[in-house]
Amino acid sequence: MGRPVEKLPQRKIAAGKTRPHGKVTAYFNGRKVNVVLYRRDELLAGTKLQTPCIVTEYSATTLIDVDSKARIDGFGNLLIEMLV
Repeated sequence: MGRPVEKLPQRKIAAGKTRPHGKVTAYFNGRKVNVVLYRRDELLAGTKLQTPCIVTEYSATTLIDVDSKARIDGFGNLLIEMLV
């Protein structure tokens, strides 16, 4: 049996409120909707994202629907909860 994978250190991120860096038009269920944009590397702990929104980062784009809420925890995780 191989060695266990080393546990990565958990690092807390700075707290505060992040403002969107722009707005775009996107399509949700065939409807044209104005959404705000966030840059993942600028998100601060405790931020509650305005939805609908798009979160961009170097390796992914996350689309968060109007029927969801999202926030950033103390470790920088993007927590998304569906409201429906």
